Amino acid sequence: MRRFLTILALAAVTAAWSAPAAAAGFAPMTTHAWEGLFTGSRLSAMGGADLAGDDGPGALLVNPAPLLRGDGVAMGHDHVDFPLVEYPGITDVTEDLDYVATTVGVEWHDWRFSACLSDESLDNSVIRTAYQPEGMGTINRRSRMALVGLARQLAGSTRTELGLQWTVGVAYRSYSTKTAVSEGDLAIAFDDGATTGTWDAGTTVAYRFAGETNLASLAAAIVWQNLADGKWSIDDRELDLPQVVRAGVSTELTFLAGQREWVRVVAAIARSEYSSSIYDQGFNHLGIEVTVLRLLALRAGSNDRFYGGSTTWGAGLVLDQPRGLPLELAVDYGEIARDESSYSFADIPMWSGRVRWEF
Repeated sequence: MRRFLTILALAAVTAAWSAPAAAAGFAPMTTHAWEGLFTGSRLSAMGGADLAGDDGPGALLVNPAPLLRGDGVAMGHDHVDFPLVEYPGITDVTEDLDYVATTVGVEWHDWRFSACLSDESLDNSVIRTAYQPEGMGTINRRSRMALVGLARQLAGSTRTELGLQWTVGVAYRSYSTKTAVSEGDLAIAFDDGATTGTWDAGTTVAYRFAGETNLASLAAAIVWQNLADGKWSIDDRELDLPQVVRAGVSTELTFLAGQREWVRVVAAIARSEYSSSIYDQGFNHLGIEVTVLRLLALRAGSNDRFYGGSTTWGAGLVLDQPRGLPLELAVDYGEIARDESSYSFADIPMWSGRVRWEF
């Protein structure tokens, strides 16, 4: 199993070889090998555990039915540097693998429309064969996962109100790749394949209550990814795209000093079950976040999916209604580090920026 996980960790590079491999008669690996792992710096820093509580624009990547906050528009930008060149034994790449996600969400009258573009890029990957082990040129590869989602709030009115809140939603998810020769004269006809897209569905329910000096909430979510059993096709071959069932529970406790928030603590747990022809396994996610004065957030978590077990951590800075404007700004940083000393792979840094304007 460890060997398999290690191979999967290098799936992004293997995917860059999918087109030449297909020409040689081999089935390709799926694109976007790390989907579901890099889901925004905040959620990733919490080990991917706050499935039920994360309502940022990037929540669409794992939950098509996040809790609504009220009328407004939110945008986010996330960047991950996957330090592939630092991995032992990797000699076929000279640059890091980059993930960039751009997301937007608009809420209006108990509806939420969301869209996300998640791009994976790898440049100057060397193509080697048994006849030319020294390399026969290099390629650049681009992989894109696009999502469009629509959610409806069936109970409650805004995220800040007490009582019950219930949201349901669906999302359409599609994939595309492009491979191009960057150096050399490769006599290979690249065919990156295509997919018609898949459907996700989910629901989130929360209950909020208040005491004299605190606010508390309990939220739960369940999500089904790839309900339509979508497949990636190349030539006359097909590869199953992941089918995932995610479930999570999040609790939040806020301590008040008068009307001012003093400390907010979020603790979350989640489980993700992956099912496909090449990947059939479940993972646990744990996370905690402590926010002081609604300004500085510290996060930590664990994620079974990466390195056979990984520790995550991060920090965020939030500016809520600066100069009295109906605006929220946030910047986040996070890292994923291995749990086990048997892995000598590098830590993975990520950062993001978010903005929300209420109207």
